[in-house]
Amino acid sequence: MTRITGHDVAAGLARARAALDAATAKSAAACPDAGRAPTAAPPLLLALEQAREGLDAAGAALSVLADKMGMEPLAVGPLDKPEDSPPIGGGPRPSRAR
Repeated sequence: MTRITGHDVAAGLARARAALDAATAKSAAACPDAGRAPTAAPPLLLALEQAREGLDAAGAALSVLADKMGMEPLAVGPLDKPEDSPPIGGGPRPSRAR
């Protein structure tokens, strides 16, 4: 069974945003007069903008959900605490001096 974490979802949203931004920039550059010419470019740019807004809304909704669940907005580093024995996973454990 695959386990998806909040980090996985956030990373996926970031990749999707970056892809949409790249597609928007490439489409706009390919048709600099897109705002004046009756071509397919304006509807394409509008669709890409709407898709980007949808991703932003999804990110905002996930942020609200995380807040309701009491999750921190940012978590980095190993999951294990020094007192976790056995380790529960998430990163390297520093060796303890005895």
